[in-house]
Amino acid sequence: RELARLLVGKVTRKVVKQTVMTSVYGVTLIGARKQIASRLKEAGSVPEKMLNPAALYLARLTLASLAGMFRGANNIMAWFADVAEVTAKTGVPMEWVTPLGLPVVQPYMKKSMNEVRTVLQSFVVDAPAGHSRLLPRSSESKSGGVGARDGVEGVVSIRK
Repeated sequence: RELARLLVGKVTRKVVKQTVMTSVYGVTLIGARKQIASRLKEAGSVPEKMLNPAALYLARLTLASLAGMFRGANNIMAWFADVAEVTAKTGVPMEWVTPLGLPVVQPYMKKSMNEVRTVLQSFVVDAPAGHSRLLPRSSESKSGGVGARDGVEGVVSIRK
C-alpha cells in the first residue's frame, strides 16, 4: 500500500511504455524493473531509496496486466517456447517456412565450458561446436517468431 500511495499520479505512459513494447519479445520481470526504474529516475518523482521497490511493484503490475489483456497471444508464445524446447531435445534446429515462402532455421546452441587446471594456472575452454547441446531459451523462440511475423507483415504491406 505504501508503494501504491507513493506512485499515485506518477505513473505516466512514458514510465511503462518501454516495458509494454518489449513484452512481446519476452522481457523478464528483472528487465521490466530496470526499464521502469530508469524512467522513474529520469522523472525524479520517486525518492532514490524507494526507486527499486517502486519499480518492481510497477513491473509486476504491468506484466500481470499485459498477461491478462493478451492471454491468447501469451498462450501462443508459450506454445512456441514448448515446441522449441521439444524440438531442441531432438538435436535438430527449429525450421519453418514463413507465409512468403522464406525458410527460417533457428539453432539453439549451449556451449559447454570446460575448466582446465594446470600447476601454473587455470583457464576455460569452449567445447567444439560438434559437442554442444541444442537448447532453446524461451525469449529467443518468442523473439524469433515475433521477428519473423513482423518481417512478413512488413513485406506484405510493401507489396500492397
